[in-house]
Amino acid sequence: EHITGYQYEPWHIRYLGKDLASKVFESKLTYDEYCENNSLSF
Repeated sequence: EHITGYQYEPWHIRYLGKDLASKVFESKLTYDEYCENNSLSF
């Protein structure tokens, strides 16, 4: 919550696809942090 600015809501999911999901998971970052660090927009 302190990173994304949003309260946890278990019904909100985001489909990333296998390749991007693997990269985000392996980075040990949140999706928002991963996008910031890799100049991606969401």
